[in-house]
Amino acid sequence: MSKLPASCCEARLLVPAAVAALVVEVGIVVGRLHHQLGVGLADASVHLGVDRLGLYMLHARDPAVPLADSIGALNDAIAGLPSERVRFHVCWGNNEGPHHLDIELKDILDVLLTAQPAGLVLESCNPRHGHEWKLFAASKLPDEKYVVPGVIDTTTNFIEHPELVAQRIRQWVDLVGSERVIAGTDCGFATWAGPRRVVPSIAWAKLESLVAGARLAS
Repeated sequence: MSKLPASCCEARLLVPAAVAALVVEVGIVVGRLHHQLGVGLADASVHLGVDRLGLYMLHARDPAVPLADSIGALNDAIAGLPSERVRFHVCWGNNEGPHHLDIELKDILDVLLTAQPAGLVLESCNPRHGHEWKLFAASKLPDEKYVVPGVIDTTTNFIEHPELVAQRIRQWVDLVGSERVIAGTDCGFATWAGPRRVVPSIAWAKLESLVAGARLAS
């Protein structure tokens, strides 16, 4: 196979280990500052979402940085917050690139499950990761955790049929139980400023399909 770019908008970027280590240290400091805000959010019964873009921008580019160190930094940053009110997004980059360099979930799931947040938000319907729900047949989800699998793709203008959405939800429910599944999207529809990959009216239609599919699966 000829060498392909890691995504549609970038060539493969290698982050030196020293710089990567600094990124983790800075993340700890910033996380402690955010912790003060997080306590207030938790007191107000608001759920806090944490994004691990590092899987895409850091660890996939420099295997010298242990993923466990990054998860440890995350746990330190949100220490003291109620785990059941925190969700953890596992991100491989919200783009229509080939994604052939993505870390496979099977290689990191055991480490990801050591993260403090109870909610595990997974990209699970795009063509590179759509098969990974099967991993939970062999890897037991800890009792205190739940999954938020993506059942809507946020990078294409296809509107998923509600029946397909329901099928995807049922796959997860059959493995971990209905009380531990919250249907979600693979990522966001507006994760940065500028042109949108998905037309806003279609994004809303996709979310309507998500709701209809969830009703069918219930």
